Amino acid sequence: MRQSTAIAATLLAIAPSVFAAGTAHVVNKCGSQVYFAVVGQSAHADMAALPANGYSEAFTKNNVGISIKLSPSVGGAVTQFEYTWVAGNSVAYDISNIDGNPFSAGGMSLVPSMEGAEGFPSCVTVDCPAGQDRCDAAYNLPDDVRTMVCPENSDLTFILCPGGAPAGGQTSARSADSEAGAEAGSEAGSAQTSSKASSPAQQSPAAQDDASNAVQASSPTAGNVAPASAQGGPTGKAAAATGGRGKHQQRRAHAGQRV
Repeated sequence: MRQSTAIAATLLAIAPSVFAAGTAHVVNKCGSQVYFAVVGQSAHADMAALPANGYSEAFTKNNVGISIKLSPSVGGAVTQFEYTWVAGNSVAYDISNIDGNPFSAGGMSLVPSMEGAEGFPSCVTVDCPAGQDRCDAAYNLPDDVRTMVCPENSDLTFILCPGGAPAGGQTSARSADSEAGAEAGSEAGSAQTSSKASSPAQQSPAAQDDASNAVQASSPTAGNVAPASAQGGPTGKAAAATGGRGKHQQRRAHAGQRV
């Protein structure tokens, strides 16, 4: 109940965008500093301190996978808020914990402003409850299918620790182990770890084709459902509504390099 109330208050504070396309927001309620980097198709980014009032960016890069990487420390394990905007049609989104789940103690929620939009059965909140090292709603392996899809003018708000600061701090045992392993590694290994956030995103095979197919896959004639051929698809009831999975069903909502 506390978490639901906190999420509702956060969304009221961030008024929906009245534009042709939506906006991605990151809100930190963990009570401690968080670091982030935004990586796109060919972008370079260093981890920087997330401002106290969070971070927002409008959807402006058509068919380009965006990854907003977040961590409690520079060079530590990261979780990723990923999305791909398809101009004139939809926005696909997911949470990826493939490279760590450093916010498991406080949890995470990725909330679309147009949840339940007609014709978009997978336009739903992605919720990772506090205290769970493994979030089944997020990507944990590359072959998972955890991508959701909303209308393009839906805002996406990623909330860290939606119920407030967790007792004992936000860093999970998983991220602590990852950081300890990095410190115990060789100098070369440490240099490689610290440079990942500033590396350019590498596009996965067929990602451009997947993204361009999203318009057709989620067009009104196809029922505006999650594009199974574009970086993944919904699970459960939403997956059934799509009538099956495409050959690139495992694709995530972005084609960027993972930290």
